[in-house]
Amino acid sequence: NVVVIHDERADDPAYVDALESFAADGGTLVCTDAGVQLLGELDAGVDPAAVARDTFYLGHIAERVEDHPLLADTRPIQRELWKIASLGYSEANEAPMHLVDEAAFTDAGGTVAGRTGGRVAAGTLPVGDGTVQVVGGMLPPASQAHLHPFGLLDYCVSFLAHTVLTNALGFEQVREKDGEVARRFGN
Repeated sequence: NVVVIHDERADDPAYVDALESFAADGGTLVCTDAGVQLLGELDAGVDPAAVARDTFYLGHIAERVEDHPLLADTRPIQRELWKIASLGYSEANEAPMHLVDEAAFTDAGGTVAGRTGGRVAAGTLPVGDGTVQVVGGMLPPASQAHLHPFGLLDYCVSFLAHTVLTNALGFEQVREKDGEVARRFGN
């Protein structure tokens, strides 16, 4: 598994080729936040123009596809991916998300787990023998525009995002109480 949260080296063919080869050879590449921009650079069939950055009142999945594996063990009411105040964002539509045009995503063979603003916010795209898991926003860079004195504590990422990432990586969260397994989440 490789998780990419940025597009810092999207213009570096060797870097992009290494990520593409990793996925094509059976690996799982998770692209979240600005890392979603890499979909347009990978040989995955998604046009770079199909990926766009937008802002919302918070990072969220507005419309869920309940039977998608990325949403396994999540509740239909869960929408929020991260807490805006902890990262220094306000509720004035500042929360960044990177979303993919649905037709471009599904034409490339992708399956949609959720939409925000009419575009793909979460989904799975096959690449060779592997997959690219897309989550349009999980933990963007903190903003210094607003006071956030408590910073990046364990409550920034929502339980939905923790579970989606667990599913994207093919893992399972195990919760124990008094040494006994109380609950399992994820694949």
